[in-house]
Amino acid sequence: MSATIPTTEFGGDESFRQKDTVKFTVSLSDYLPEDGWTLRYAFKCNALAKINVDSTDNGDGTHLITITSAVSATFEPGLWYYQGTVDNGTEYYTLRRGRIKVEEAFLDVTDAYDPRSQTKIHLDLVEALLEGKLTRGDAASYSIAGRSLTSYSQVEILDLRDRLRAEYRAEIRAEDAARGRGTPAKVRVTFTAA
Repeated sequence: MSATIPTTEFGGDESFRQKDTVKFTVSLSDYLPEDGWTLRYAFKCNALAKINVDSTDNGDGTHLITITSAVSATFEPGLWYYQGTVDNGTEYYTLRRGRIKVEEAFLDVTDAYDPRSQTKIHLDLVEALLEGKLTRGDAASYSIAGRSLTSYSQVEILDLRDRLRAEYRAEIRAEDAARGRGTPAKVRVTFTAA
């Protein structure tokens, strides 16, 4: 069974992984493929890296965008900006713009890979120090906000832990919201005698 091709840009996702095949259709009633219009996506992540992907006629009045596995493998991990333009050989219009995050394909990771955010890495270090799993000697080789972990007082370490916990919770809520998942909320219940 083949995958359903989404009718929203990038399937409504905010990212894709290297080597994944990415397909979606775009409906542009004023710029139909059968009238000679081509939809082209130009991706840039820095001054040098640029990748272009042209649409094909999907046969139903929509433009089919296909980023093949071979092409998506050439995207470096990170944030890419794109513009979607149409042209018919004589006219040219920019209709879409945005950004997409390209994630690393885990199958190709040969170096040590840590998927945690910088906030989570720092939080784990501080908690390991507080729990005695990280000695003061080991802590001297780590720094947060430009300061060695050993230069923080006990009170400052506790404050730092609380701030990092709040930042990490905010990251998790933002990720859940981006994926359409609700955020946990407290439900208050009051019982009354009957």
